[in-house]
Amino acid sequence: MKKDIITCIILCLSFCCHAQLATPCAAPATDKHFQLLKESIKETDHDDTRLEAAKDLIASNCFTSAQVLGLCKLFLMDASRLKIAEWAYPRTVDPGNYAKVNIAFESETFTKELNTFINNATQAH
Repeated sequence: MKKDIITCIILCLSFCCHAQLATPCAAPATDKHFQLLKESIKETDHDDTRLEAAKDLIASNCFTSAQVLGLCKLFLMDASRLKIAEWAYPRTVDPGNYAKVNIAFESETFTKELNTFINNATQAH
């Protein structure tokens, strides 16, 4: 019940605060809102279910690079962290600081994959 209420609040806040999702992000989630998002994701037990929860929340919010790092740290596996980092990149208000997300990875392979993703995304624009 508590989980359903928290999820409902987060989705309502996401919808109200970020109605124009096609536009670039101008302001990140507030600290309070970000904590609610993290709590909603942490309520699930496994990386797979956390990824499902995180995907929708990322799509409807904006983040700082530091907040993305915080999201990545909620996951146990580098592969999951990479997905979060890739999904959140276009929703980040300070992409110039995104290199700080690299410290979330235990393996240099995933750091390189994220850097390749960012380079490709940057060149596409």
